[in-house]
Amino acid sequence: MLESRPSRTEAWASLLAGGLALVVAAAASWPSTLLAGAGFALLGWGIWRGDSRGITGGAVGLFAGVALAGTTLSVLPTLLGGIGALLAWDAGHHARGLGRQLGRGATTRSVELGHVGASLAVGVGTAGVAYVGYLLVVGQLGGTGVAAGAAAVGVLLVYLAFGSGR
Repeated sequence: MLESRPSRTEAWASLLAGGLALVVAAAASWPSTLLAGAGFALLGWGIWRGDSRGITGGAVGLFAGVALAGTTLSVLPTLLGGIGALLAWDAGHHARGLGRQLGRGATTRSVELGHVGASLAVGVGTAGVAYVGYLLVVGQLGGTGVAAGAAAVGVLLVYLAFGSGR
């Protein structure tokens, strides 16, 4: 019988990413630290037990703590904490799935590292686009012409990504 506990590499990656979100939340205030700390504890419990609700609830607590911290922190640390919370959720669930399907002892390190790397790349890329959008809105990166051009490029990329439906 296979274990229901998550695979090791992504379980540690999930906890590391959750720790990053906790540190960002702790940089702001004690309420955000308390919220993120409870989320981190729940995430750890969910990973230890292989419980999907614990992993999700913990990531939600981490994200809420980072969002609360974002009311006083600058944009970049808030985006970094958000990446940490989302990566904690994604890696935790992927680790749980691998543990349930293949067992904790299976050799899955390369798959896990590839998944974490891809998730991190998507998170960093999304945060980069969000930061550029933020700079456009606050007017530190050009005028409305640049914003309109960026919107046009965005529409084109969405069209290319989803195709014409044929």
